[in-house]
Amino acid sequence: MIWINPRLADDKDFQPDTVVFDMDGVLIDNSRIVEFDIVALRFIFTDVYGLSDSGVELLTPTEVAAFKQAGGFNDDFDLVYGLTAVYNAVRLVHPISDTASLRRLAPNLIDLAAAQHDGLPGLLASLPAEARPDWHMVQQVSGEIYWGAEMVRQRLGIEPKYTVRRGMVEDEQAFALPPLMDELAALGLHKWGIITGRIAMEMDIALQRLPTNLQQPPVRVTGDIIRKPDPAALVRVVRELGSSGGYYIGDSADDLRLVQNYESLRMGNAIPYVAAKREQRTIGALAPTNLNTAFNLTTLPPFRCVMIAASGEEALWQTRNADAIINNVNQLPLLLRQM
Repeated sequence: MIWINPRLADDKDFQPDTVVFDMDGVLIDNSRIVEFDIVALRFIFTDVYGLSDSGVELLTPTEVAAFKQAGGFNDDFDLVYGLTAVYNAVRLVHPISDTASLRRLAPNLIDLAAAQHDGLPGLLASLPAEARPDWHMVQQVSGEIYWGAEMVRQRLGIEPKYTVRRGMVEDEQAFALPPLMDELAALGLHKWGIITGRIAMEMDIALQRLPTNLQQPPVRVTGDIIRKPDPAALVRVVRELGSSGGYYIGDSADDLRLVQNYESLRMGNAIPYVAAKREQRTIGALAPTNLNTAFNLTTLPPFRCVMIAASGEEALWQTRNADAIINNVNQLPLLLRQM
């Protein structure tokens, strides 16, 4: 599918020279991350908290998608941590010994996702403080399941504590094909960068799986520097590249909000995003950003958001006013030749 928002037909002054990519779901096929969310949540309640595994999943792919579409859960660690707190809140009220009972007494997760507007901070604010799990436990469980035991030792410099399974990161593959960047350059889009929710270490692993001409982005912004949908991420890339305008390619609600926040900022509106305080990840700290003092906002160039839509999600992004929709990043040159 290729869809272009009809409102773009009158935009004759747009002179793009830049493409900025999200990484997961755009350049990298990390489809197993859905399984990671499911496995990590089950592992915490069975192997760490000691509940009997009744064979009932505490999270489904449809529910993961609902949180991603809601926004604020671009970081899968946030999703695992937040849902652990949701289920812990149930355990504060009911004596529970098995996962089937826990699931039965829990709130409807689709409805819970739909009610979210502020991501993890908003979700935690609705729960008792004592429901919050140990941050470092969730961090280490998540790292061991995602990275695997050997890479935890090599990359994090710590000994696995909970599991020694093979890491899910080993199954990630590139979506982007080698001709993509040459085709974009032929269209005049010779500047590019990456904005990702991954921390720097996670990004380095993913870059190695990409075609050679995508392995050294001229500009990169990772989630341990600025978190989407903070428009400061796109402002930083634009300034470092000297961009005259371009396209941001994403696949989640936070990607679309990033561009919409940036455009709101560019049009002179109040800064539409304020980074919420959150516990620090042990492998990355968030730096505060101050757009008013860092940049001259009156000279920001325009950007459009192209969404990569999974089957069935196209109408969602149309409703949310995406600029264009494709199903795979390799369709991007074909899309741009029609714009």
